[in-house]
Amino acid sequence: MVEFVGFNKIWDKINNMKELKEITFETNGTQKLSKEFRQYLLNWTLGNKSRGRDALTFSVSAKLPGSGESWSEAICPDIVCEYEQVGTTYLKLVIATEEDMKDAERAVDEFRSAGFRGHVYVMPVGGVESVYALNNRNVALYAMQQGWRYSDRLQVPLFKNEWGT
Repeated sequence: MVEFVGFNKIWDKINNMKELKEITFETNGTQKLSKEFRQYLLNWTLGNKSRGRDALTFSVSAKLPGSGESWSEAICPDIVCEYEQVGTTYLKLVIATEEDMKDAERAVDEFRSAGFRGHVYVMPVGGVESVYALNNRNVALYAMQQGWRYSDRLQVPLFKNEWGT
């Protein structure tokens, strides 16, 4: 996996990576793709017979209000739907509180209303094991109730979230 900050700033770097088989962008889902970069990505995936749209993934960690981001700046369904036109796209939402659960439902409703069809993952807030352990079961049950996917944070119970894990 190659991680980038700012899609349109990496144009030259990506041009030098034509031999890559897969690319995953970790993003908060707020950055619109430039017309040129979008076309480049389409050419990269569809212009090579050994690749397809599945070779390109947008892992969208949309920020819920509990993170301190404003709704209007953090929840951008039109932008995320644009990613979905270029490659595989899924949402990843971090849940810490019951309020986050309500916000997650509202966000997913907005994304779905805009046409988003990808998977939705929810994960417990990470960091320290004591906080994580209080929440992970509730988040897993919530994911099942909503018909979404649960994403664990294995680095917390296995490595206590140490650097380098």
